[in-house]
This record gives sequence, C-alpha cells and structure tokens, in this order.
Amino acid sequence: MKKGPLYLCGAAAAAVCVLYHTLAPKGVPFSPAPVPISESWTFVPLDDRPPCRRFTEELGALAGIHFAAPPHELMDWYEVPAHIPQVWDYVEKDLPGRRGALLSTDLLLFGGLLHSRLVPADAASTAQFFDRLEALMEKNPQKEYSLFTVIPRLLISDQVLPDRWYQWHLMTWAVNMDKKIRGLPYDEPLYESVKKEIPMDLKWKYMTLYRDNDTFNQMLIDFSTKHPVTDLVIGQDDAHPFGLPNYNRLNVKSYVKNYDVHPPIMTSQGADELGALAASRIYLQESGHRPRVKVLYGSDAMKDYTLPFVPLTLQEIAEEKIALSGAVETASDEEADYYLFIHCGTDRTENYRPVAHRVKTLMKEKPLALVDLSMHFAGGECLLPTLVKEEVPIGRLLAYSGWNTASNAIGTAVAQGNIVSMRAHDLPQNELPRLYAQNLTFNAARFLDDWAYQKVIRPHMAVLAGLNGSPEVPVSEKSLAGAQDYLGRELFFYKTLLVWALRQEPFYQDQHDAYYLQDLSFESAFPWQRAFEIDLTVHPKFGKKRIDKRINFDYTQEVDCSGRSAVW
Repeated sequence: MKKGPLYLCGAAAAAVCVLYHTLAPKGVPFSPAPVPISESWTFVPLDDRPPCRRFTEELGALAGIHFAAPPHELMDWYEVPAHIPQVWDYVEKDLPGRRGALLSTDLLLFGGLLHSRLVPADAASTAQFFDRLEALMEKNPQKEYSLFTVIPRLLISDQVLPDRWYQWHLMTWAVNMDKKIRGLPYDEPLYESVKKEIPMDLKWKYMTLYRDNDTFNQMLIDFSTKHPVTDLVIGQDDAHPFGLPNYNRLNVKSYVKNYDVHPPIMTSQGADELGALAASRIYLQESGHRPRVKVLYGSDAMKDYTLPFVPLTLQEIAEEKIALSGAVETASDEEADYYLFIHCGTDRTENYRPVAHRVKTLMKEKPLALVDLSMHFAGGECLLPTLVKEEVPIGRLLAYSGWNTASNAIGTAVAQGNIVSMRAHDLPQNELPRLYAQNLTFNAARFLDDWAYQKVIRPHMAVLAGLNGSPEVPVSEKSLAGAQDYLGRELFFYKTLLVWALRQEPFYQDQHDAYYLQDLSFESAFPWQRAFEIDLTVHPKFGKKRIDKRINFDYTQEVDCSGRSAVW
C-alpha cells in the first residue's frame, strides 16, 4: 500500500481528534442551583413581551430578587389588552407577602404599551386607577412602591386603520409643526401638504393622546408627592429630536419643580428597558452598592453617533442609563468596577480586529459589559462575529446586549453589569460559579436573540416567509408557522457555532476548578403574531474540570466579575 493514503488517513484521524477535543464537553457534569433569592417584589411589567417581563425577572434573579408577575393568561397578547381588573386583583392579593411593588401604570391603566397608543385615557379610567393605587397603599403602608410610566412614541399605533395609512404623514406633520413653533427652519410646503391629507379626526386623536398623557403625568407626579412612592420614572418611547412627545418630557421636569419635597422623579429616553433598570436600582438601594462604571467606545467618533428612535448621542444615552440604574460614571480605570464598552458598526468596510483585540485586553483588566450596536441593524456591522473569530472569551463577558434601540441595549447592559459585578462582592467564593453560570445563561440568549435572530435571521425570514413591511404588522398564522420552522433551523445553526466558541475557554476558574459550558439547547417561539421579537429559552449544560497542579500551566491572571483576581 502506498504511503499517500495512509498519510491522508492519519491526517484525517488527527483532524477528527482535534475536532473532538475542541467540541467535546469538558469536565464532569456541573449542575448549579440558581443563586439564592433574598427578597421578592410584586411586579406588573410594561407588557408581556420577553424584554419587558423576562429580562426584569431574570436580571432580578441574578440580584437575588424574585419579581412575581401576574399569570400570562391575565396579561396582554398583542392586540388584546391585559385583563386590567384581574391584574389589579392579583396585585392586591400578592403584595402583602412581598417587600414592595414595581408597577407599570400603562398596563394598569391601558392594558399594555401598545394599547396606550390607541386611545387617550378617559377621566373615569384615570380616576379609577388613582383610587385603586391609593387604596393599595393604604392597605400596605410599609411597602415600597416603584412606579414607571411612558410618554407615547412619535409614531402612534400602526395596528389599526386608518392610523397605519398615515404614519409617515403624522410624523412629518408633527416634526415640522414642532420646528415651526420653535421658530426653526422647516419644510413649509411639505408641512401644509401633509396637513391637508391627514383626516381631521385623526389629527385630533393624535394631539389628544399627548395632551391627556401630559395631564396624567402631572397627576401622577402630584400623587407621588402625597403618597409613599419610593421613586417614579417617566420614560419616553421611540422619539425624534422634534415632535409633540418632547413637550411632554419637558413639561414633566417643570411639574416636578412645583414641589419642594418629593421622591426621586426621573425621566428617561426609552421604555422597554425601564423594568431592567428598576431591578438594578432596587438591588443597589437595598445592598448599599454604588458601582462605578467607565464607559469606553469602539472609536472616538462613536460616542457622538445618534441612532434611530433615540434623539440622543450614544454618550448621552450611557450617561442617562448609568444614572437611572443607580450607578455612577467614572473616568478612572483604577476606580472603575467594570467597563461599559459600546461599539456601533456601520456599512463602511472596517477592520474590527483591532477592536476585538482591545476588548480581549480590557477583559484581562476589568469585567467588561459589551453593547454591540449596528447603525443599520445588520449582522455584518456587529462586533460579535469578529470576537469569535479572534478567540475572545465571550463566555466571560459581564454582559452582552444589542437588541432594538440603542437606549434599550445600553440600558439592559448597564443593569446587568451593575447587578452581576456587585452581586459577586456579596456572595461567598464557593457560590460564584453559580452566579457566573446563571449570567452566562442570560448572555447566551442574548447572543442568539440580539445578534443571530434580530440582525441575521429576521431580515432573511422577512423575505422568505412574506413578512415584509413593518415588523409590528400582524402576519397570518400560515406565514408565522413557516417562519417558526425557519427560525428553529437557523437558530440551531448559530447555536452550534456559539457552543463551539463558548467551549474553548472556561467561563469561570478558581484555584481548584475550571467551569465550562458543555452544551446548549433552546426553545424558541413568537410570543405574539408578529416577527418583531421572539421568546427564547436556553438550556445550558455545564461541566467542572479539576485543575491538575502537577502540570506547569502558563496561567494568566485576570479578574472575575467582582474585580477579585482569578485564574482563568
């Protein structure tokens, strides 16, 4: 027999061995219990979508807080509002056994975020809301009450007709009207043209929505000064530098000035991330921690980027979310508890390798929370693929976030960064593997959802499954079923790549053991009859491998999420 084939067989066998070594699970099975829960809160989310509900629940669990939300059957489902009386009943029955309540006024008043855009709140509903809230506080005077509400977005509902037909007209009219009122240059011919095309009843509905929201905000601020409200956050949904909603935000600040004594009343751009930020704020208030965050960017220019739906630069968003979360920003490397690294790719051909290597170096210095943004919401503009290619240990990221708006993504990363970095200080050393395993579970879902689904799969699926157009427009059950099958197949592919990358390095290592991700399975579905979001649950399998101290390892000293030195 010739040697050539033998050599080929040997090479193939060697390749198989190498592949098995890199892919095979490492260590014996490690099945960590969740980190201990120390307190619980009654929780009414903005709506039942995963970012509004599950993110708060899961980040709360990392903080040792159980957020008890109403059963799903009582909550909203896309175009169907929540069962408001039953949700109130749930809150009243559940609160006595909890430390406090984190409550969305939009769900308790309208039945959810989407329904708050449809019609203004009538006087009777508003009065009933405040009556029930007051009665709740009178029956439970020793509880803490954290409230949040949302100013409607510039584009009102695109679920009903004729609203959907006039979305562009309403936005163009409102933006130019705002500029006109401020005495700024505006497109007068376009303004006059679209004003004539919008039906009068729709213009009246649009203006009434913001007028009544402004009135409600004023009433809510007044209520908060007279009742035991712990804090109040008034968020602004998807916004533009100009438009009617901005007056509501400015008015909130003026209303607060009318009171000498009041609880913390804060405003924020964004909506869906308010629950996660509240989880951070509650945890930090109870624990006494005040994490110091140093913000870094992929380039000097990125801090001045302004992305769609948020009229703030990335730097302004970061400043706002850090303050709202209960943390504080620092310019000092020495003082920082962790780095918040914000990267935003563009459609320009760029080499992300230097950025990836910078992230890798920074991770050796401090825990690092990564915000992976895209100017055009495209997978190729994101940093994650380059991190994997350059063998950056993504399993040791403090946080990973890149979903929806820049406000959503930065707010979630800050909340997670605060909680995990400070929780690592609170827990004993032997419980840290549980914390990091639970944190990796959250991050793995973010890798698959924020990047794989939102940036890669969904754009392709829109074409293949006939889901073009607004992602919020309802689709047929037939189309959604086809999209579900496609989603599962595509996510499996990216899951396989993700598992390969995460297996390469331990996600945590102490002086005795190294902890690895062995495998990962998932469940995915569309929570509502649209492609805008998915409900993703990951099921990781972990392994623990004893460190053989007889072997002369070239250890690299790094830090764990607490800032304590650890051997990776």
